[in-house]
Amino acid sequence: MTRTAALRLADLTVGYDAGPVLSGVNLEVEASSVCVLLGVNGAGKTTMIRAILGRVRPTRGRVILGSGGVGLVPQEIALFPRLTVTENLAVFARLAGVPRKEVSRRVSEVLETTGLGPRRRQVVSTLSGGWQRRANVAAAILHRPALLILDEPTAGIDRAAQAMLHDLIRRMVAEGMGVLLTTHDFAEAEALASHLAILAGGHIAMQGAVPDLISTHFGGSMLLTLTPGAQMDEGQRRGLGEIGFTGTPNAPTLLIASENAGLEAVARARGHGVTPRRITLERPGIAALYARAVAA
Repeated sequence: MTRTAALRLADLTVGYDAGPVLSGVNLEVEASSVCVLLGVNGAGKTTMIRAILGRVRPTRGRVILGSGGVGLVPQEIALFPRLTVTENLAVFARLAGVPRKEVSRRVSEVLETTGLGPRRRQVVSTLSGGWQRRANVAAAILHRPALLILDEPTAGIDRAAQAMLHDLIRRMVAEGMGVLLTTHDFAEAEALASHLAILAGGHIAMQGAVPDLISTHFGGSMLLTLTPGAQMDEGQRRGLGEIGFTGTPNAPTLLIASENAGLEAVARARGHGVTPRRITLERPGIAALYARAVAA
């Protein structure tokens, strides 16, 4: 493991009676970085997290954690609803092994880091969903972990609360923490990811620094997206498929090498009876990488 790594998975294989769920997974999460882990339900993300936490035993390979260990922020709010924020943090500090004489100081530090100070005496059940999520993060970092696992941390909260949590994640990364984040939200992945790992069928189908992956897989290509003016029939969908469009019928996409190629593709789409209501042209991002990885 490199000196700055918060986590390294080396040939990690985990199996149950029905067969392997993870097979030969190699992954490294660096300090001061966010590695976004993507994959469909059943791809093995939960099993990977359980293996990192030591809750399942690998059949082969190793999990190597940086100094400081790991903190987990689960999807659910894992707090005592009838206790205040400060009372919760004091309990979780002791559960995390913080020495008794250090608890008060660590709780104060975490309240400041997460911006929870003004709500320190508020009962958790009276907090908004966004502030409860923030308190969930606070409970996970009391022992100063090298690695923080965030399992869909913004599911079910509004955009303002999501932005608040993203700012908190960036602050912790700036202070040196490595973050492994699972999400189904491509916009969230774009906002936070420095590295990307895509899990498919128990294997890492793609991983690396996001700019490097985009350059490797798409070069200088652009992504053309059509928004049809009306619902397409089967013949129109088939026609777009012949041109090379993929994705959903509401927003079919095509990789193009130049603007002229895009104009030609739009003209051919019109020839199949598809009249675009809107046309967008942008650099491919994480959604395009994901589509390529799972289709391979």
